Amino acid sequence: MAKRKRAAPAPPAPAASGLTGRRLAALAAASGALAAIVHGASLKVPFVFDDAFTVVQNPTLRAPVNVVALLLWSRFRPLVNVSYAIDAAVHGIEPFGFHLTNLLLHGLCAALAALVATAAARDAAVRAGVRSPALGWQLLPAALFAVHPMLTQGVAYVSARSELLSTAFGLVALLALRRAYFSPKATWLVLGASSLVAALASKESAAAVPFVALGWAFWLLPAPASPHQVRARRTVWALVGLVAVAGVLRVLALWRFEAPVPRGPFEHLMLEGVLLWTYLRLFLLPYGQTLEHGVREIASPFELWVVLAFAALAAGAFLVVRVRRAAPLAVLGIGWFLLFLLPSSSVVPLNEPMSEHRAYGASLGLFLAVSHGLWRAARALGSERAERATGLAAVAGAVAVFAPLTYLRDTVWADPVRLWTEAVEASPGVWAAQYSLGGLLANQDNCRDAVKPLRAAIALVPDEVKAHNTLAHCLATLGHLDQAYAVLTEATRRAPNDAQTWANLAALAVASRRPDKAREFLTRALVLEPGATTRRDHLKDLDGMPLDERAPWPPLP
Repeated sequence: MAKRKRAAPAPPAPAASGLTGRRLAALAAASGALAAIVHGASLKVPFVFDDAFTVVQNPTLRAPVNVVALLLWSRFRPLVNVSYAIDAAVHGIEPFGFHLTNLLLHGLCAALAALVATAAARDAAVRAGVRSPALGWQLLPAALFAVHPMLTQGVAYVSARSELLSTAFGLVALLALRRAYFSPKATWLVLGASSLVAALASKESAAAVPFVALGWAFWLLPAPASPHQVRARRTVWALVGLVAVAGVLRVLALWRFEAPVPRGPFEHLMLEGVLLWTYLRLFLLPYGQTLEHGVREIASPFELWVVLAFAALAAGAFLVVRVRRAAPLAVLGIGWFLLFLLPSSSVVPLNEPMSEHRAYGASLGLFLAVSHGLWRAARALGSERAERATGLAAVAGAVAVFAPLTYLRDTVWADPVRLWTEAVEASPGVWAAQYSLGGLLANQDNCRDAVKPLRAAIALVPDEVKAHNTLAHCLATLGHLDQAYAVLTEATRRAPNDAQTWANLAALAVASRRPDKAREFLTRALVLEPGATTRRDHLKDLDGMPLDERAPWPPLP
């Protein structure tokens, strides 16, 4: 009778890096602490830009809490709003508490990055049958993640909380799905799947996680040799399928509800192919960072810079195919970088084609690829001692070079005027940069300096009358009532149904001692917004009161 062939025993679960659990935990904690220390200046950053909408004006963050409204405020990112609500309950609507949470989340992501990087380095070495890289080379990706200035926007910008949460949950999902390959306990698969759901409930870019897990399974782990390994790989495949279906539905929702800019898919693909090299350049040479990156739309696929960008992409793809077997971890890292950028930058044309915080989760893949390539070069030295020394030198060098730049970058974020002035200088053709600088200066009663960026904003987008109203406020404050009146009159021509513009015209008429016009303009504003009780009170004040006794309203609120 033939003997039944036994299944090959499952390989033992290796430690993530060949390190003891305590030592690995200490190194992860050190990475998190390093990240928090380097970004400490972010605690001084006020609310900036979209924070006004996502936090300051968010009605769901104030008591009493309506759980349904809290979860539906951001339909596809409910966990982000929940995290804001926790901050508001603990700290109130104050910047410090929100930035403290961002800082702690970045520290957590850096600690998880250390676990992921050491696990990937260990698995790649086992798969290749070589000794594991020296400790410095294993930790270099996490060190870069902790201190690189390109991650500053993700940390210092409260509205980028989605990047921090999705990255944290996504890294937990990757670690859990990897562990499920070495353990028969289904608990790891449950943790991996639930963490992925939480990551997706924070931001769509987490859709890359199961694809990265699949690449990890095929390129870094041995072929399945036991039932639980087969189960783990099948689970990853199932997650890939579910995410693909969910991704299609999300894209349809974006087109249906979030009004992408009128840029065709082909034009957008060309633009993002060019911008990819801008992201890479900022990682290699982090100068020219800014909150608003102005980009030039592509008129033809035969423009020189488009041809060069895609030729370089083709050459890079050819190189990746050639080195896939020799350097699978580097290839996985490159795929990670591209996959994490894809959902938030390349699928649907958005008003902002490029934003630095979108590269937050993607960056770890790039750091893995770069670190693996440098390690292979160091290993070519032939000396284990030299490999250890160069690995530690690489970590020390990365911290020494990038940590000061990151600290300085955080200080820029802590000064909104400096931040928006930088944005205007870098991207003078971006309306948001010009208007935000002008509005900020106006709010600080610096109307003399606000006029120039506000006029530039109007020239860029004449139909956006918020800039007209703010400019008119500044002109009236400076005593140029006739110019303010001309600006608001132009605004009513471009947006005749904007009640605020008519109310501002009424305030200007009061300041000019023209009660008849003030009554006419206020009446028009009330027709457009009948529920504006303050304006109705102002209209009553105009009746029956001698002109010389009327105290003018504050012009153009």
